[in-house]
Amino acid sequence: MRDQALITKHEHPTEGEYYATRTPFTMSRTPVSLKRHAPLLNADTAAVLADLGYSAQRIRDLTAAGVVATTAPETASA
Repeated sequence: MRDQALITKHEHPTEGEYYATRTPFTMSRTPVSLKRHAPLLNADTAAVLADLGYSAQRIRDLTAAGVVATTAPETASA
C-alpha cells in the first residue's frame, strides 16, 4: 500500500507523526489534500452538543457531572 502511496505519513502539530490512508482515486482538476488533522479527543464535544441543540448551560452541567468530557471547557460557555 505504501508503494502505491495509499498510506501517507503526516505530522500532527501536537501529537507527532501518524499514518493515514488517502483517497484511492485522483482527479486532475480537484486534487484531494489534507485540510486539517483529526481533533484531539473530546475537543469537539461542546460544539457537537451545541449543534444538537444543547444550551451552553446544559453542556456545562453535563461536563461538571462527568457525563461528557471536553478538552476545551471554554467552548461550552459560547
